[in-house]
Amino acid sequence: MWTTVLTKKEKQCISLYSHIYSAESKGFKSINDETFKSIEYIKKVVGKICTFVCYREYDANYNYAYFLEINKNQGDFIIRLKENRNLLFKGKLKKVWEIL
Repeated sequence: MWTTVLTKKEKQCISLYSHIYSAESKGFKSINDETFKSIEYIKKVVGKICTFVCYREYDANYNYAYFLEINKNQGDFIIRLKENRNLLFKGKLKKVWEIL
């Protein structure tokens, strides 16, 4: 797992977190746990509110719960949605691609 940041001063991303793990590693709980550890580390390093941008592999309810509840008022987030994600749009359930 690796995490990069983009700052106002730099023209390229800077690596802030890199961690190699295995499901067989001592102390390993889950991929989600490793993800949340990386986010907590980034928040400590950055030391202020930031916006997390995540790819489609993060389009899962537990990630939304983390950002909306656990991470409340500590930054914004953007997650690229999977094509099969259902959304409530104008009172009806629709797939992402139906709204675009």
